[in-house]
Amino acid sequence: MGLKVTTTHARDQQLGFIGSIVTSGATVYAVGGTYHQATILHSVDGGRSFAQVHAPRTAGLRDVHL
Repeated sequence: MGLKVTTTHARDQQLGFIGSIVTSGATVYAVGGTYHQATILHSVDGGRSFAQVHAPRTAGLRDVHL
């Protein structure tokens, strides 16, 4: 069984890399960041679309737990 991955957003250097993706039903959280700016993305439709969530001032996030 393979993992199907589809690009939903174009690359954005301000968001940096994604360090972790966690799902719970249709809810998806993706966290990461770049330099001194953390990134938190949230999806309620199974990852078809994402909204950026306010992130704490930190040097990027590496993991997320629900």
